[in-house]
This record gives sequence, structure tokens and C-alpha cells, in this order.
Amino acid sequence: MFSETKVLVVEDESVIAEDIADWVTAAGGKVIGPAQTVARALELIGTTPVDAAILDSRLPDRDVTPVAR
Repeated sequence: MFSETKVLVVEDESVIAEDIADWVTAAGGKVIGPAQTVARALELIGTTPVDAAILDSRLPDRDVTPVAR
């Protein structure tokens, strides 16, 4: 389905992040992350191009808006 689409996964709960990563992989995508904080997500997108993202709106360090932009 995704055929190597690079999907950034941003989720602070490990079990949920692993499930999402498994779903992305099963659909043919390539997982970037998972990142548990906005800071880590911004690091990842600064070094790795992404095609799509799955974002948790409530993260421990701050609002996820900078990642979405």
C-alpha cells in the first residue's frame, strides 16, 4: 500500500508506537522513529526526509504543532 513511503511515527507510549510501526511496515511503509518527544521528532525530520507522519497530539515536552508544520 505505502510502497516504501517514509512515515514518521511520533508517539510517547511505547506499546502504541510499536503497534503503529508494525502497521506501517505491514502496509509496505518505512518507519522513521518512533519518536517519543517533539525534540526527537524535529531531529529526525531534520536529517531524514519523510513523506507522511502519524502524530500523537499530546507529548510530554510540548505541543506537536512544530512537527506537523
